Amino acid sequence: MQFLATIVQGPHHSIFGAYTIPPFRFQPRNGSVDWRRMSVLDVDRVIRELDVATLQENLTDITFCTLDGEECSHCLQPLDQGLLNVLRLAQLSIEYLMHCQDFLMTRVTLLELHLQASLRQQSQSQQQLDSQAEELMGLREETHQQRQMIKDLQQLLQWSGGQSYYMVRNINRARRAVGLGAQTLGHLGNTIPLGCEAAMGHSPWLGADL
Repeated sequence: MQFLATIVQGPHHSIFGAYTIPPFRFQPRNGSVDWRRMSVLDVDRVIRELDVATLQENLTDITFCTLDGEECSHCLQPLDQGLLNVLRLAQLSIEYLMHCQDFLMTRVTLLELHLQASLRQQSQSQQQLDSQAEELMGLREETHQQRQMIKDLQQLLQWSGGQSYYMVRNINRARRAVGLGAQTLGHLGNTIPLGCEAAMGHSPWLGADL
């Protein structure tokens, strides 16, 4: 009872957050008690078998019946006031608990709907995450390929740069050798005796007549 009262106290003490609790008001009693039906009811059997269905069948009649003017079947005297107070308090307690039950059932239904909506949203979010994860894997693979391509280009540039360096050195050496050979031939041409020029004639080394 204390637990139910704590639940319906208000939004600051409720497990349901800021939802508004519907107003509660006791209903008037205008039904009559079916004493014959009550007399044949086996309460011990209900307790022993946990017969909740029987409780539900008699719940409304017991809660909203009026006890005013009821008399004892043996002495035909009005019922004791203390007993009437106990019965009426029991009726009010049952009515209040029925109100709490209706409120909780309504909240459970709304929470189930909210849960289903959350599950659908979670499923959509999971699909988006899977799609983004697949896209991310593709981007990582593409990035890896681009990095490998850049690495290969760097190695190619390093290799081609070294080859160009050695080619330039060889060309410079060849140019210097050609220049040195020309100078040597010119020097030799100047030092050949006059009588030897006619004897040497056309030289295959020099490629020209001396």
